[in-house]
Amino acid sequence: MLIGAALLLAGCGTGADQEPEEQPSTSAPASTAAEESGEAGGSTSATEVMTVWVDESWTVTEQDTDLCEAGGGLMVSPHSTQEDVFLCAQRQEDALACAVEDGIEVVCLTDARQRTAIRFESELAAGTDPLPAEVTPRSLLDDPVPMLVTLEDGVQCDTMLRLPEHDLNLQASFRCEDGSTLVSSDAPSDTFEQGGTWTARRTTDIDTEAETVAVQQVVFAGR
Repeated sequence: MLIGAALLLAGCGTGADQEPEEQPSTSAPASTAAEESGEAGGSTSATEVMTVWVDESWTVTEQDTDLCEAGGGLMVSPHSTQEDVFLCAQRQEDALACAVEDGIEVVCLTDARQRTAIRFESELAAGTDPLPAEVTPRSLLDDPVPMLVTLEDGVQCDTMLRLPEHDLNLQASFRCEDGSTLVSSDAPSDTFEQGGTWTARRTTDIDTEAETVAVQQVVFAGR
C-alpha cells in the first residue's frame, strides 16, 4: 500500500558490531533460495536471504518535515522486494527504504548496520496506494539490491547511496567495515552473482584487482 517518506523507528541504537534483527524473507528472488552450493569455494554454505525492519532496538529520529512532499514524490525502494516499501524521490535524509506505519506516519530506514531510522508524517505517502504506475520500478535497477551483506569472513558491507568511479573501470557499490569495497561493472544490482551461494568482487585498494568472495548473508528492507 502507499508510499511515504523517509523515517525510521525507535529504540536504542547499537554499534556497528551489532547485527540487525532479521527474519527470513518470504519475497526474495527465487535465485536466492537457500541450498547447498559448490560455488565460490567448493562446499561453501548457501547464502541466507533476510529482511529487516525497525523495532525497539533501533534509534529513530523524528522529522518535522514531510520529506516525501519535499522530495517531489515517491518511488519504489531499490532495497526491498516488497512493493509497498518506497522512497521519497530525492532520497531525503539518506533514507534507504520507507513504509507507512500508522495513519500518515512514515518510517524510513537510514542505516541497517547501525540500526538507525527516521520518522515523519506524510499525507502524500499515506494517500498514494498503490504506487503510481508511472514511477520507474525498482528505482531504475533491474533487481533489488541488499542494504547490508555479510561476507564469508564475517565482514559486513553496506550499500553506498552514490557510486563513485573506480580506477579499474568498476564502480564501488558497497563499503565494508574493514575498509574494503565491493565493486560492480555496471549498476549496483550487478554487484552480486546470485545462486545458492551469492558471490561478489571485493578489493582493498583501488590499484588492486578485485577478488571473488562468497557472501554469507544478504539483508533487504521488509516488514
